[in-house]
Amino acid sequence: MINKIVSMYFSPTSTSEKITKAISREAATALNVENLNMSITHLRDRQEAKSFGENELLVLAIPVYAGRIPDALEGYVQSLKGNNTPAVVISVYGNRDYDDALLEMKNILSDNSFNVIAAGAFIGEHSLTNKIGTGRPDASDLAVAKEFGAKIAEKVKELSEGKPLAQLNVKGNFPYKERGAGGITPITSDTCIHCGVCIAVCPVEAINGENPALSDSEKCIRCAACVRVCPLRARSFSETPVNNAIMWLEGNCVERREPELFL
Repeated sequence: MINKIVSMYFSPTSTSEKITKAISREAATALNVENLNMSITHLRDRQEAKSFGENELLVLAIPVYAGRIPDALEGYVQSLKGNNTPAVVISVYGNRDYDDALLEMKNILSDNSFNVIAAGAFIGEHSLTNKIGTGRPDASDLAVAKEFGAKIAEKVKELSEGKPLAQLNVKGNFPYKERGAGGITPITSDTCIHCGVCIAVCPVEAINGENPALSDSEKCIRCAACVRVCPLRARSFSETPVNNAIMWLEGNCVERREPELFL
C-alpha cells in the first residue's frame, strides 16, 4: 500500500516543478498520503543517491534537451534505486518534440527496480525563447496535470488490490537520438554588474564564482536559467550558434502542442 508520494524534479526554469507538483498533489489528495517535493535542480541536491521502497510512489520530471534527458542528469537518474517501487516519468519540453527522453527515463528506472506505471509529456515555455510555448504550463496544462494525477491514483489503487497492470508503452526510439554538440555557453555583456544571481541558479555550477563572464563550456547544459534570471539582461546566446537554433524554433515550432499521457 502506498503511503508516500515523492515528486522529484530537475527544473532550472521552474516549468517541470509546476507540472510535477500539480500531478503529485492531486494524486496524494486522492490517495490521502504524504506528498514530499524534492528538487534535484542544483548540483548540491544531487550529491546523494536516493533509494525508494515498495510503499512509495516516485514521480520524476526532467526537461528535454535536444530530445534527451540532460547529459548532466543521466548519471544521477541511473543512481536512483527502487524496490519494486511504482513510478511515473514526466518529460517537459519546449513545444518542439520530446523525441526519446520519455523512453530513456522509463528504461533507466525499469532497469533499477522501479515499476513505471504511467508517463506523460508536457509542454513548458522554451528555455531559449519565450516566443515558443509562451506562458506554459498554462491553466489548461495544469488542469490536464491534475486529471492525470487523479488517474495515477486510480492505477495505484488497482496495483494495491493486486490487479494485473498491462505493460506501459511510451513513444521513443532506441538507440536514442544522439546528443547535440556542446561547447557553447551564453555570452556576457559589459552591462554585467557581477551581482552573482546567475551563479546561484546555475544547476551545474558552470559559471565562474569570481567572474560571471567566464563559463565552463564542458559543464554548461544551455538550460538558460542564467539568461532568464539576469536582472540586467546581460547574458544571452545572441552571438553564438545557439541563436540559429532559436531562429529555427521561432519559425517552425509556434503551433501549440498538447500534453500526451500514457497509462
